[in-house]
Amino acid sequence: MNPFVSYRLDQSIATITLDDGKVNALSPAMLSQIGAALDRAEADRATVVLTGRQGVWSAGFDLAPGMHYNIAFPGHQIAMPPPLFDGAVPYTDGTKPTVDNYARDVSAFLMWVAEPKLEERHELGARVVIFLIAFCVIMFLAKRTVWARLHPKAAHTA
Repeated sequence: MNPFVSYRLDQSIATITLDDGKVNALSPAMLSQIGAALDRAEADRATVVLTGRQGVWSAGFDLAPGMHYNIAFPGHQIAMPPPLFDGAVPYTDGTKPTVDNYARDVSAFLMWVAEPKLEERHELGARVVIFLIAFCVIMFLAKRTVWARLHPKAAHTA
């Protein structure tokens, strides 16, 4: 049996590549192998990128020459190439310049843009929790001191 699906795990990103040597028609054998690869990715707790070999995604979709696949564009074909490609931006810290790393950087940047004060809020929240714990301890000790005259220790030992 020929393997129609390859699985590659890089850090926490699993790349599942479809390649039956033709046009990647979704046969029962290929669907079974895709399911097994997805199960493996789930066991690895990985994010999944599902792709076909270069120039071929799946049977039933003809990509015109010079066009690029884009799911958001009407007709799913667009002349603009993908904005990110391997080696587009060099890293100075030795990180591999891959699309996966670019995607992680863009995601982290967008999270920061969405909530730039998040770290400050977490720090303030930790301080508030510490204050509330200390306040509860002080109030408990104050309560014991105030009510100690009405409830002598001898009454509690009986």
